[in-house]
Amino acid sequence: MKSNRGSTVMAAATLGLLLAQSLVAHLALAQGMGGMVMPGAATPPVAAPSEAAPPVVAPRVATPRVAAPIGGTPPATAPPAGTPPVAAPPGRTPPVVTPGLGGGVAPAGAQDPAATAGWPSPVNDSAFNSFLLFDLFEFQRAPNVEAARWDVLGWYGGDTERIWFKSEGRYNGALRTGEMDLQLLYGRLIFPFVDLQAGVRYEQQLSWDNGLGRGFAVLGVQGLVPYGMELEAAIFVSQDGDLSTRVTLAQDFLLTQRLILQPRFEFNAALQSAERYGVGAGLNDIEIGLRLRYEIVREFAPYVGVSWLNSFGETATLRSAGGDNRSVLQLVAGFRMWF
Repeated sequence: MKSNRGSTVMAAATLGLLLAQSLVAHLALAQGMGGMVMPGAATPPVAAPSEAAPPVVAPRVATPRVAAPIGGTPPATAPPAGTPPVAAPPGRTPPVVTPGLGGGVAPAGAQDPAATAGWPSPVNDSAFNSFLLFDLFEFQRAPNVEAARWDVLGWYGGDTERIWFKSEGRYNGALRTGEMDLQLLYGRLIFPFVDLQAGVRYEQQLSWDNGLGRGFAVLGVQGLVPYGMELEAAIFVSQDGDLSTRVTLAQDFLLTQRLILQPRFEFNAALQSAERYGVGAGLNDIEIGLRLRYEIVREFAPYVGVSWLNSFGETATLRSAGGDNRSVLQLVAGFRMWF
């Protein structure tokens, strides 16, 4: 009897163990299928956070590699099913891509989408522009000096070739004397920011008893030189064959974004004397100025400063005979303006 009871207990234990193993296998199969449980199956117990099972990592699927052709780009693969096509933005034309060239844009000679769409060319070197600058427009004050002075230049043309216009002069109202000149030049770019200029100049004396004028041929350069200095240098050959020169140097120092200090240096010299025009041989005069301007806007800037003008040699003698000072330190006030 006891033997039969022992056999029954062993059989029951064995059956329970088999059922437990079957339940564990069923749960493992359900987790491998994404947590789906077959209908009618018992819901497995929820494990405590400390006993959470590790996440099941999906097996990696090897993707076959496609060799790229020599000198070209890998062939494009088809997009996944259901991916909508990518449309170009409204009013835009997609760039032309040439196969076999690394996916770059079409070479020269290919049809330009910009031309077909009516877009302007991104670089238009043939466009003409204009510029007008009142570099100096000031009133000068000193003993025996009540003078107005101007230095104006402008150009019209492209990036490499331009027509230049220049005018410079000074009139002393206290003595009713002065001079002015006009220049019309052709300029061509020879270095970055430097133009070679050639043309004509006309000089006119401004006085009641001497209204003489004369013409010149002009050859010079103008532009930015190293260290940010503005250079204007020219050689003049008069209608009488007299040779003279003028050199001007100026540089801007930004104290702030709007407050700018500009030193300026200019000298005139002549190889021959022309007494009728108040010009002697050698170094005629030099002018050193210092002007401080404030740019209310970039196109308009009032300024104040000082200017020292000194004559030399035969020119100083001729100017003294006409009532001018050999050397004068004067206060200046004016404005700088460009369009």
